[in-house]
Amino acid sequence: MLADLRAQVENAVRGHEDWFARLRAGLVAFLGFIEDHPRAGRMLVLRPQLRDGAAALRREQRVQAVLTGLLDDSAPAASCDSTLEPELLAELVAAGVISVVRTCLLEGEQERGRLVALAPELTAFATTPYLGPIAKTSGSERQTVRPAHRAATAHRIRTNHRDGREGE
Repeated sequence: MLADLRAQVENAVRGHEDWFARLRAGLVAFLGFIEDHPRAGRMLVLRPQLRDGAAALRREQRVQAVLTGLLDDSAPAASCDSTLEPELLAELVAAGVISVVRTCLLEGEQERGRLVALAPELTAFATTPYLGPIAKTSGSERQTVRPAHRAATAHRIRTNHRDGREGE
């Protein structure tokens, strides 16, 4: 399962020389895998109710590593005035992406194309610490996500974080 996810992401980024293009292709592959394999995606992204909490944590770290691998040493230096180490910044960005995906899965948003449609926003989110706000995707790509859904999802994420719930 995890090996298949990793292979799909690695195949998607192969041949892209530009860091931004590699990151976007990798995110689309990651999101596409979750959509194409909903059962595996749920097992990988949702925190499983395992008796061994350490096993769940290791699985989550390995999934996150697939995304942090996209934010590797070839990433541009962070444009923000951050004192964060590059590895920590990559982990934070990956955790943010996974949090959005987890929220969508918990809400049962299984509609084909729903996760992949988030790729422009998630790409902008992931690249902004490195390239600044100029890294926003083009207008035509951003139109693939319905504004009402984007605002509703952002509101639910903020509300659930504030209330201490995770995607309830």
